[in-house]
Amino acid sequence: MKKFYRFAINASLMLLSFVISFFFLESYCRLEKFGLSRAFFQIKDFSEERNLHKQSYPIQFDKNLGWSNKPGNYGTENIWNVNLSITPEGFRSNGNHTSNSKNKKNTSVPILAAGDSYTFGDEVGDDQTFPAHLESILTSSKVLNGGVCAFGIDQIYLRAIELINTIPVSKVVFSFIPNDILRAEQDVRHRLNKPYFILDNNKLKLMPITVSEFSVYKKSSFKKIAGYSLLAHRIFLRFFPDYWLNGMPLNNRKIHEDGPEITVRLINSLYKTCQEKNIDLLVVALSENNYSKINQDNISYVLQEVNKDINRLNIFEDLESLIKTNPELHNSYFRGHMTPKGNLYVARKIASKL
Repeated sequence: MKKFYRFAINASLMLLSFVISFFFLESYCRLEKFGLSRAFFQIKDFSEERNLHKQSYPIQFDKNLGWSNKPGNYGTENIWNVNLSITPEGFRSNGNHTSNSKNKKNTSVPILAAGDSYTFGDEVGDDQTFPAHLESILTSSKVLNGGVCAFGIDQIYLRAIELINTIPVSKVVFSFIPNDILRAEQDVRHRLNKPYFILDNNKLKLMPITVSEFSVYKKSSFKKIAGYSLLAHRIFLRFFPDYWLNGMPLNNRKIHEDGPEITVRLINSLYKTCQEKNIDLLVVALSENNYSKINQDNISYVLQEVNKDINRLNIFEDLESLIKTNPELHNSYFRGHMTPKGNLYVARKIASKL
């Protein structure tokens, strides 16, 4: 009996020692990452922190696009804490501008704004996106915000084609940022499967996704619990990444390096489709707050190589010049994505070309 009590005491001391050590190491990891902020105390599954649909983004699974906007009135309960509504058709609402659009001619055919999160309007409210501002500026036209968060050029193209084949559109504003070109080289984005194109015998070939839902694996009870520890997340990510991430990359997975050429061919293909349907196409190169030399080179290559008859607007170049002439004004246009002021600037530039 004494041996049992001694064993029980030793086991309890070891467990207590483990718990205390784990607590201090967990606290150190969180302090190093978050400092003494509110985030230090957050309870979340760190193994899913780069998974787009686990971060309160308003998206749903889409078999053709990978993901798409999930209809609903989200109020301010979203990742950005801004007013956000998505129509039943999957378009971002234009907020207060929507009421103005009701007064516009019912016979007018809408303009489609196709793009990624810069078109969708990450970090700003419904009426502060550039499509919303554009609708306000163009007094006789409705503007449909067809942007979707984290899309690459390939997905923007597929969504634009899908929409112009199903709804009447007078013009397409096809906007993209430099990083969208590189996203066309990936089959996984933010840990979600996405379609992509390859060059097969010098011809575009679509490689569709092969999964039927977001979560194609089941997490064990251990992973569900351990994922809430930043310490456990770092240990398993460092030593057992395949087990911890179920064979998926931590963030993105690159398949090829033909993003610029594929971008040129997709834009030319969209232009051809628009011509067949008597739709005007405007290709808009937007800018990011931070970009590399390769991003700059890719933008230049794409705008130079696409069909010369395509109407183009190089806002990237305009904003790059602004960095040198008025850096304070340039910075006011960006937060992470574009600010309401930056989106208004973009809308005015686009309106002048339509």
